[in-house]
Amino acid sequence: MILAIAGGLLWLYLGKAFAIRDLSARIVALEARRADLLARAAELSRLLARAEDRDTLELQIREKLLYGYPGEVLVLFGK
Repeated sequence: MILAIAGGLLWLYLGKAFAIRDLSARIVALEARRADLLARAAELSRLLARAEDRDTLELQIREKLLYGYPGEVLVLFGK
């Protein structure tokens, strides 16, 4: 009988220990993911601030849309 009780307590203890270990590993993985997401959010915020800059916006429009001011001569080179 004592062995059955000891076995039951050991089974409960080991079950809890494995659950705690698995949850600890999950917490570590989630913290790493959180750090990655925070870094990505900071990068996107930096890019957004840069995109709102008037000079950067003008440069992008000129390069990608090939726009220029009236009277300007655009010289295009083939790739």
